[in-house]
Amino acid sequence: MIRVTLINPADRRFWQAQWDDPITGKTKTRSTKTTIKREAERFAGRLEDDLNAGTYKPLVQVRWAEFRKRYIDEVSATKRPKTRLKTESMFNAVEELLSPKYLSAFADASTISQYAEKLKKGRKPDTVDGHLREIRKVLRWAIRMNMLRQMPHIEFPGGLAGMKGRPITAEEFDRMKDAVKKSEMACGCFDEWIHFINGLWLSGLRLDEAMLLHWTDSTHLAVDFTHRRPMFKISSTSDKGGKDRLLPMAPDFADLLKQTPHKARQGFVFNPLTRGPAHDTTLRRPTTNHAGRVVSDFGRIAKIKVNETKFASSHDLRRAFGVRWAKLVMPKILQELMRHADIKTTMKYYVGAMAEDAADAVWHAMQRSGNSSGNSPHNSDSDAPSKTADNS
Repeated sequence: MIRVTLINPADRRFWQAQWDDPITGKTKTRSTKTTIKREAERFAGRLEDDLNAGTYKPLVQVRWAEFRKRYIDEVSATKRPKTRLKTESMFNAVEELLSPKYLSAFADASTISQYAEKLKKGRKPDTVDGHLREIRKVLRWAIRMNMLRQMPHIEFPGGLAGMKGRPITAEEFDRMKDAVKKSEMACGCFDEWIHFINGLWLSGLRLDEAMLLHWTDSTHLAVDFTHRRPMFKISSTSDKGGKDRLLPMAPDFADLLKQTPHKARQGFVFNPLTRGPAHDTTLRRPTTNHAGRVVSDFGRIAKIKVNETKFASSHDLRRAFGVRWAKLVMPKILQELMRHADIKTTMKYYVGAMAEDAADAVWHAMQRSGNSSGNSPHNSDSDAPSKTADNS
């Protein structure tokens, strides 16, 4: 039976696991990658079990550049453009901040901690969180491919805000529509831009989804009037969840769409126009990013602040949609309307509004009960409920 012992050499940072190879008779040593003896003992125990079961496979040192290329070729190539961009951004940041030579550098939790600290300089907490989640995903794949032994501990930043903005009110949305005719970025195409932001307000679509929404092409996010109720047909390439789905459409958004004559229901549903680069006065359909900047310009002109530094944007229209419908439907239905892959996302971002509505309902119920004496929990003599003859 192979026995693994621990040694703590003065010239080594980490505890070392050591054993005698029964075939060669040579003593072999492997770093535990920890300075904590208890963790090193657990590492040695797992290693001893693997050696005696014949399942131990020594890791081959994988160069970081080779690992990056393999991940991009084998994994990222199959993902949506936005996901590929996030992965590329993470790899670039790792190389800029750490310049690792080997993948094995990330077996050490201190490397991840160092990376996180460097990320925090000049980046917002939610950006740091996104980078760390991306590298966690990549390292888990490395473990499955037997290129890394174990997952290092990753400490995620605390204090992340639930929303970067806030849902705007109906009055603010009216001001936003009024601002369209004051925006130079709308290039005089006021009706098209008002139709576009009306669509964002009534549909709950993300900006890229609204720009992709198509009357007929099933390879895009499409309108589907062939069912008992109007639906969205979302292909895996357009859906944030990466799946082909048929999802419900809000009735007032369906009414907006039905205002378009049948003969005009071709191509993209929304066609806001703007001018091209400098010195190009041709009106054209903007990119998604440029459309977002135009909508944000409406929020700026309308002076609608959604936090201390940010004016209302397209996503704040989506937030308003979510809050409105949170008052009318159960969370599971809201999840479908918002096209969230996980109901936890729905609850995380809209539970606050639902809780406030519940509190309002409680107080309104008390008022409807005919309690005209003015007694309420905050001004009664006792915080405890009053007792009645019927204790049921």
